[in-house]
Amino acid sequence: MEVRSDPACSKPPIVVGFEARKKEIIDALLDPSNLKLSIVHIVGPPDVGKTYLAKEIYTSVQNHFDVLQWLGFYGYRIVVTSRQENVNWRSPIFRQYEVGPRSDEESLEILRQTTFPILKDHSEGCAQLFALAKQLVAKCEGLPWPLLFLGGLLSEQPPPYTTSWNEVLHRIEADEAGGMGFVELAMRYRNLPNHEIRAAFLYFLTFPEDAEIQAKSLVDLLKVEGFASKRKDGMAILKYLAERSMIEVTKLCFDGSIKCCRLHDPLLRWLAIHEAKEKRFVSVCAVSLYSDDPSYPIIRDLYNAKIGILPDQVKSDYSLRAKKIDVAKPADASCIFNFG
Repeated sequence: MEVRSDPACSKPPIVVGFEARKKEIIDALLDPSNLKLSIVHIVGPPDVGKTYLAKEIYTSVQNHFDVLQWLGFYGYRIVVTSRQENVNWRSPIFRQYEVGPRSDEESLEILRQTTFPILKDHSEGCAQLFALAKQLVAKCEGLPWPLLFLGGLLSEQPPPYTTSWNEVLHRIEADEAGGMGFVELAMRYRNLPNHEIRAAFLYFLTFPEDAEIQAKSLVDLLKVEGFASKRKDGMAILKYLAERSMIEVTKLCFDGSIKCCRLHDPLLRWLAIHEAKEKRFVSVCAVSLYSDDPSYPIIRDLYNAKIGILPDQVKSDYSLRAKKIDVAKPADASCIFNFG
């Protein structure tokens, strides 16, 4: 995820709130008087960053052990992350370290770093913006990944920031009224299980906002790029996304399968745009959460796709402008979908 960090602060934003705990665990692992220590147990609720903390510790101690393996083994020591506090370890020598959600102050610091230089300091001129930031931070419940999503969203909003940030707050509150909080929305994308499902979800960005999309045509495009090997696999992916309210089914076939669908939630669409830009999945020429013009171009460049096997129905549904396409040489193929 692209983050605009304060140049005066070299640590990643997600580390905020973990510095003391990280140092405490590293000191225990490297303390020569703790040679009998065999298990370090990092425990905490879901999505607070336990695995991230373990990876940070792994990186920090790797030069102090002869053998390391990213399954938790540190020489003769094991680092385990778990949501369960009362684990019956058979090893008599272990230490348990609890981690939890970030405090309000730590959450605000993560947001400050990810929105720098907009939320630069606590000066009087930023008082209104900081008041908005505190309300927005409260929507993240102290969890780092929603905070990073939120920081990325706010950092790309246009000035005046009090207006655009207030609009983001209203959108989040509207989703909450509809039964989906910002944390749930952010974590639904992060917890998608594999690359193919994430790619299928991001593919919705290449269609106009709120467009009703033919499932058959979308699956054909996924097959062309190798995200689904068979039609039934592509339809299963769409069903998976629909069951988790990532997309909305607008029409069903007579057999109950998906006929048409769309990406319905404005904030979910923005989160997808942010991820797609970071992963270079699409090119976004302009984006604003509250723009009156939803037709800004979002372009998907197709590299190494088998353009020649695109079904005629797909070609008739969308305008396909070729860029150095040689159908006889799929490896050199590149194209752009234009809509409208």
